[in-house]
Amino acid sequence: MAAELIASKSQADLSERIRQFLRRGMPSPVYAMGSRILDAAFAIKHIGLLGYWRVWRVNRSRSTSLLQISISSLLHPIWIRPGTSDLEELLYSTARQAYNTHVPKDRVRTIVDAGANLGDTAAWYLSRFPKAKVIAIEPDPANFAILKMNMEPYGDRCELIEAALWSEPGELWLQAESEHNAVSVTGTKTTGLRCRAMTMKEILHQYAPSEIDIFKCDVEGAEWQIFSQGDLSWIRQLRSAVVEIHDERSLKAVTDAFAALNCHPRIHRNLHFFLC
Repeated sequence: MAAELIASKSQADLSERIRQFLRRGMPSPVYAMGSRILDAAFAIKHIGLLGYWRVWRVNRSRSTSLLQISISSLLHPIWIRPGTSDLEELLYSTARQAYNTHVPKDRVRTIVDAGANLGDTAAWYLSRFPKAKVIAIEPDPANFAILKMNMEPYGDRCELIEAALWSEPGELWLQAESEHNAVSVTGTKTTGLRCRAMTMKEILHQYAPSEIDIFKCDVEGAEWQIFSQGDLSWIRQLRSAVVEIHDERSLKAVTDAFAALNCHPRIHRNLHFFLC
């Protein structure tokens, strides 16, 4: 997950301001414990007490077998990898339903999910908007494999792209991050795996109509490259966006790009929502 970035009062809603107040006022261990308790409460609500106990026990084990979970906010069960950040990500998107904080109020037909990971947000969007189609983009082969499994029940409602979103087409290299099993990309050659880089203009041309109803972007810091470099005219084709911010320069790049369209964020944790 991203480092904590504090929102201004004008940008954050009341619940977010309360959360920020508690985070600043509480000792870190107390706040972290409270957050885990909330995660457990939301999980029990959506998968039941026995279901949560089973998932918690298997997730703490050293099992290398995939674990399938049925959760009430999803149309179909979803697979996770025990011992990774999958369960935490799943609870965040489908139990806490963080992405439901600010969404378009009318019809939603086309969603781009950049940084789709295991498919938790894609599955949530497809369940939340039953007439929508998701274009899911993920560069990491291991993530892409489980993403493909989790999207199979949704059929042709999901288009899968094994690539990284970037400011220009070409080739990138994957690199593991230190926390949460995250994988980022870099344009500098490394010993990591290579992956294809695609731009939003390419994706719009090949896979999407002229308008994107929701653009979700969680790309482990690459948002700076995407929103500060190259042709940004594609932003005008978005009805809404939600971007997870990972550092201060990315925050400036993203907010400046949308401010040029007189579009300003509403903030929930590290998610910046733009209704354009």
